[in-house]
Amino acid sequence: MQSNVRETWKPGLRRTGIGMAVFALAWLWLSNRIVLAPPTDNIEQLIWVRSLEWGYYKHPPLPTWLLWPVVRLLGWNAWATYVLGAACTLGAFALLWNMLRGMRGEAYAATAALAGLCITFYNGRLYFYNHEILLIPLVAGCAAACWQAYSTRKIGWWVVLGVCLGLGALAKYQAAVAGLAVLAFWCRRKAWRDPMHRFGLQVAGLTALAVFAPHLIWLIHHDFEPLRYAMS
Repeated sequence: MQSNVRETWKPGLRRTGIGMAVFALAWLWLSNRIVLAPPTDNIEQLIWVRSLEWGYYKHPPLPTWLLWPVVRLLGWNAWATYVLGAACTLGAFALLWNMLRGMRGEAYAATAALAGLCITFYNGRLYFYNHEILLIPLVAGCAAACWQAYSTRKIGWWVVLGVCLGLGALAKYQAAVAGLAVLAFWCRRKAWRDPMHRFGLQVAGLTALAVFAPHLIWLIHHDFEPLRYAMS
């Protein structure tokens, strides 16, 4: 039975992967042809990547860290940011597709993914790479992990949820909104009635804090400079 499910799933995954690859190549080629210069945020990341820090005066550090190995591979150029930005956006849609496929079936998942990719924020800005773009797949990961944690009652998924939340906060502080959404879902489902879900929520919170802790220490030592920048 499990073998049949896997064999049914593989063609859909293959088609989805090929479709997203073609989509990315087409839009990145078009964007590179028509834009006069890379987006300002892309340039900013190419500047920051010259020095890996636990934080920067405007933002937390994760986007810059992830760009570092891509720059080593592709060189210090705009295409390094274009490829990573597209990978973030399409990675989020892959997570969305997989989650919806399990909940509603492959046709529903494919329709939702195709509809989402028609939104200008995702196709016209496919070559953008900044903190918002990296936050997209991490929020999608939070949603997928939250659903798996609730439906399977396995503590490992709560750990994955905590990692996604912690990494999301290292991408942009607005990841707190995803944390509030998880808490709202937990309350809406009356998950406090289940000891495993109570324990799982605590595990997710502590995991997220552990992942975010090094940057939190940096914030304290630097007088919460990114927050002061945002407030100003």
